[in-house]
Amino acid sequence: MAQFAGMVLTNNGLALQAKAEAGTTLTFTKVKIGDGQLGTGQTLETLTDLIHPLENLPIASVSASGGLCTITATITNVGITQGFYVREVGLYATDPQLGEILYAVTNATVADYLPPNSATTVVNNQFDIVVVVGNATSITASISPSGLVTQDQFNTLESTVNTHETVIASQTQLGHVKIGSGISVQIDGTISAQQFNPLVSPFI
Repeated sequence: MAQFAGMVLTNNGLALQAKAEAGTTLTFTKVKIGDGQLGTGQTLETLTDLIHPLENLPIASVSASGGLCTITATITNVGITQGFYVREVGLYATDPQLGEILYAVTNATVADYLPPNSATTVVNNQFDIVVVVGNATSITASISPSGLVTQDQFNTLESTVNTHETVIASQTQLGHVKIGSGISVQIDGTISAQQFNPLVSPFI
């Protein structure tokens, strides 16, 4: 299992955080992963990009509470033809003066191997990045419409479907009915039967 140290704000990230606390909207744009390692004299704080970026990951969701922000992304090996060790993860944001910057970054002390995509090896993992945002009052993210559904999003949709109110049809109320033997639907949509007892349909 991969082990990463905590996310470190870069110098540009610290400057943007100060702007955000002064009222600038903090907009996260994407996540990058790579296999780079810090060289002699390099520090995470001075990086302006990953050392060796290999893949861009779309942001699925973002939430903030108590001066911390959680960004959810999904890592997949779809489209990857050559595997690599994921040694670095970077979070990017938009600075009003500089454009897109590397906001925060981390290096792995123990890296996981991301294999190439094949019929027998498919990787699809959701993970969270937690960063300090201080007293920033406006935080947004560039959410990818083509991104995979997160577990939280699926759970919310499932709960909505399960609690959906089913309306039972009656002589004066449109709703769900169960069609069985002895009941027929006319061309105009009306139902005729010897005896009509509306039942809850198992299908919504």
